[in-house]
Amino acid sequence: MFLYNWGVALPTWLLILTLFVLVPIFIVWLKNKHIIGLLSIVLGIFLNVVVVLANDGLMPVDPWMRLSYTDYYFDHKIHGKKYKLYDNNTRLVYLGDWIDRSWPIPGIASPGDLFMELEITLIIIQGSFYLVRKIRRAN
Repeated sequence: MFLYNWGVALPTWLLILTLFVLVPIFIVWLKNKHIIGLLSIVLGIFLNVVVVLANDGLMPVDPWMRLSYTDYYFDHKIHGKKYKLYDNNTRLVYLGDWIDRSWPIPGIASPGDLFMELEITLIIIQGSFYLVRKIRRAN
């Protein structure tokens, strides 16, 4: 059985699997709202899942990124069958991989990836402040 979603016929099992992924992530966020930045990882995962579902299960990648990276890197990313180059049928282009990231880890990122990286950064900063407070209380 197929459902029609964002102009793409998706198998029902794929939508059910997506719910099994997103619902637990949302529950974890509800239980841990006190952690700074956790909402951004939930938002990042949601954006990535939406764009992948809208594009037949593949993350769209900007073909202009080929100019920034070696053929090995780019071909490995595309031929891994998790990605596809933008074309006229690509949906939600602005949520795909189009951001050239040269630092700290070179690569191509999507807005969802940046939200997740922001969350990781905020958790590291929060953990650092926690350790500093703990050390000061011990002295």
